[in-house]
Amino acid sequence: MNRVFPKGSMMTASKTLSPGDNLESRLISNLSPEKHRELLRKAYPHKIAQNTMIYAPGDDSSSIYYVVDGLVKIFDMTGDGREIIYRMCGPRSLFGLSAIFGGEERPVFAQAQATTDVLVITRPEFERFVHNNPWFSVDVIHMLGNRLRQAHAAIAEFVVGDVRSRIAQLMLKFAETGHSLQSGDIRIENKLTHEEIANMIGATRTTVTKVLGEWKRRGIIEVTHSRIIIHNLDVLTDLIHH
Repeated sequence: MNRVFPKGSMMTASKTLSPGDNLESRLISNLSPEKHRELLRKAYPHKIAQNTMIYAPGDDSSSIYYVVDGLVKIFDMTGDGREIIYRMCGPRSLFGLSAIFGGEERPVFAQAQATTDVLVITRPEFERFVHNNPWFSVDVIHMLGNRLRQAHAAIAEFVVGDVRSRIAQLMLKFAETGHSLQSGDIRIENKLTHEEIANMIGATRTTVTKVLGEWKRRGIIEVTHSRIIIHNLDVLTDLIHH
């Protein structure tokens, strides 16, 4: 796979709805227009080709990233080579924050799932913004705390929930960033394969394909290579609780 820049080096600048990371999108949306401009004032644009690896575990955490357009997958690999997807970051999301606050090295992988435009904020510039706006660090801590609670909830779901309820839970999470249609359906821009959905919930691709096919026949949901259409939100909600 391509890499944006070698380990330990900085990217060179260039000119530059999906299931995004809702928590970090909210973090940005809470900024006033003035503070939003202040945060991104010295950020530089970069265009990342699809499938390019942005960073990997052990890389220096020298910057954070703001997604202008596209989709970025945050994931890790198990010892036996299986992929664990933590989240997908869409437009108006920040990623790379946990390393800035928690250490000098990246703990996970970040990879562009589509051609993605980002704004790169260097660590010194981000730390300067936090120093000048201490309330923002509190918001970041709250966001990281919420992410930890989500992780605990996901672990609990893996232990006690079946695959159908886990897929339903993921679809409802995606629905938070979807678009309501006049028909009452919810449309979610989607660039995830069945295998990637499986990696997000600890299931196999075959099982995910089987369940989604069953739900399509029942008129509950429809998943294509570019979008998810939820026809019956109530049924998905019931699947989580039964």
